[in-house]
Amino acid sequence: MRPLLPIAVLLFSGLLAACAGGVQQRPDPNITAAQRMLSLDQTLETPSFEANGGTIVDATIDGYKTAIYVIGVVKGQVLTVQVESDTPNVYFDVLEPTLGGGSAKIFSTEAACRGTRIHAPSDTTYVIRPFLAKSLAERNASVRYTLCINRCEAGMTPANCQWMRGNLQGI
Repeated sequence: MRPLLPIAVLLFSGLLAACAGGVQQRPDPNITAAQRMLSLDQTLETPSFEANGGTIVDATIDGYKTAIYVIGVVKGQVLTVQVESDTPNVYFDVLEPTLGGGSAKIFSTEAACRGTRIHAPSDTTYVIRPFLAKSLAERNASVRYTLCINRCEAGMTPANCQWMRGNLQGI
């Protein structure tokens, strides 16, 4: 029987190498287009992380007041987003700003689905918009959440939230 240690080392080194290689220059998001999408209750943030890598965002939604996050991706990359919270009433949309100042919804979470993987068909900007269930937002509830955001080359395995929390600093 072969020892499991080499397999464990191989798996761990694969996680460390997740999102390595490929695109080396950080894609620039279209900040101007994203700013046109803001409501009065939203602020714009641009998480900074490697071209192929990830970050953790720990934040709070207060009623309708929230930050939205702008991420640039290049053709062929995969954007992975996961949300964690003590309540299942924190959701997020992934939107793509349009030239006319609006946006196209690419993904919206549901109660049973806490994350998504989006393959970029072209160089683009994605906007991640966390929000509360309407009943909580109308009561001005304050809820903490964590977003795990990865940007990788297609075919690479992004790190999960638990691994990222142990190995990355939030913004």
